[in-house]
Amino acid sequence: ALLRAWMVSSTRTPQETAQRAFQLWQQRVEQAGQKPSVEFSHQVATALAEAGDVESTKSLVNEVIESYRSGKTHERKDLDFVSLLILAKCRSGQLLGAAQTLDDLERLSRQSSDPFIRPSNFCYNTLLEELAEGDEIGNALAVLKRMAELASTDSTEPNRKIHPSVSSWMTFLVALAKSDSIEAADKAEELLTMSGFLQERFGTTVAPDLFMYNCILECFLRNPDPQKFIPTAESFVLQMENNFGGVKPDAETYELFLHLLVKAQLAGKASRYLERFCRLSQKGVVPTKPSTSHFHTVILGFLQIGDPQSITTAFGLVQLMHSLAMKTDWLVRPKHETYRIILQGCKNSRADPNIPEKVLSMMEKNALGREDGPKPDTEMYVEIIACWASKGSPEALEHIQKFANHVPQHRIAQDSELYRIILNAYIRCGSTEMAQALSDAMMGIPGHCRVALEAWVEAKDYERAARVSEHLAHGESPAHLIRDSITIWRDSKLPGAGVCAERLLQYMEKTADKDYVPDESIYSDVLFSYHYAQDPDTVA
Repeated sequence: ALLRAWMVSSTRTPQETAQRAFQLWQQRVEQAGQKPSVEFSHQVATALAEAGDVESTKSLVNEVIESYRSGKTHERKDLDFVSLLILAKCRSGQLLGAAQTLDDLERLSRQSSDPFIRPSNFCYNTLLEELAEGDEIGNALAVLKRMAELASTDSTEPNRKIHPSVSSWMTFLVALAKSDSIEAADKAEELLTMSGFLQERFGTTVAPDLFMYNCILECFLRNPDPQKFIPTAESFVLQMENNFGGVKPDAETYELFLHLLVKAQLAGKASRYLERFCRLSQKGVVPTKPSTSHFHTVILGFLQIGDPQSITTAFGLVQLMHSLAMKTDWLVRPKHETYRIILQGCKNSRADPNIPEKVLSMMEKNALGREDGPKPDTEMYVEIIACWASKGSPEALEHIQKFANHVPQHRIAQDSELYRIILNAYIRCGSTEMAQALSDAMMGIPGHCRVALEAWVEAKDYERAARVSEHLAHGESPAHLIRDSITIWRDSKLPGAGVCAERLLQYMEKTADKDYVPDESIYSDVLFSYHYAQDPDTVA
């Protein structure tokens, strides 16, 4: 009762509790006629093992085993003491030491018929779980193999019959799926090849099931070289589609498999499997249907490739989503994110310039025919502007102006990123007048001034950049914006950059606020603004 009270005490660490219990146990051993019961000894040994106290656990276990051997104790021979030696090493972080302890116990038990040192089923399951959770996947699989070899040994004692528990098997699979070990995927392949042997020895506990296959797919996905495992993954996914072993794939199976193909840069194959998934679902061959997430995975795979054909194929998948969305029992629903990622893919590429218009048309016409269908918003119009801006041609200007009319001025004033995209779009397409008008309209917002300065500097338009910089040097601009602007001038290497940077420095010098006091890095930036602009006289 005292031990149990200590165990729930919040004032002591597990290590302190275990040591107090061990001291109590030693006192009982030393007192004549007050031998501790085997059950109490097991409780104390368990506390010590859980606390990772290897030496104290070993001392106590050896004392109890010796009392069994000498015949001094006959009670509770069903209690498992020897497994606590392994648990103690695991809890102290000595995972490989625990594996060595098990090897030593196996060797000693082969040399002697002593039943008290024979490793129990709990020994193997404890070590299997601890190695798996410690990401020692290779060693954990070796323990599992060893258990399979010993599984045929008949024993009438329940705790001696070697068999993985449901808990240890599930722990192993979860650890395999989450493992960061470079060898984990190879071990997952090895597990697949020996799954029949394990099932023969252990029965249904370790029978290949959906959870095991999904864990193996997740393990493949975490490997830095996923292409190596594509044939294996394809093989068992196809087997599952054919109901091999009574196991059929679910939505997560396809999600992981498509991710694996995309990561291996096989977006085309991923698209074919996705279409196959749709056909099998329609026929009722697989008990699940594709979702929006499955399509997004493959669409993003094509966008990573980025060539015009891949962008067109990705848009084709969006159109397929639309046709499937008409079926009320399907889970495919194009969302704002769907349209946004396809538009982002159109940026900085030679993709069909009509795709953004088609995307917008889908949304404006509410192609899904439902009130909850995604409709174009400000961000969507800005994405389309960015697509046209990436073309950088005067022909794109008409489209940019049309879509810019859908973006309210107050939103541009509130969001510097929207402002940046629209301003740069005008500049890239050659309409400096429209860009100038927008820049002037936003001149009273310090953060927008910095954006404009960066845009004009990038366009090598010194006069307009200097005009914005002068406004910053006279307005009540935050200190960090002034510092950023000096850095922009330093990196511009434009003739006259030093003059503008020095004007900003003078503004900092004459402002009383301590936040504006320039440090030596600011003077250095101004100096290099002159230097990079090839003005040696001023530098001197």
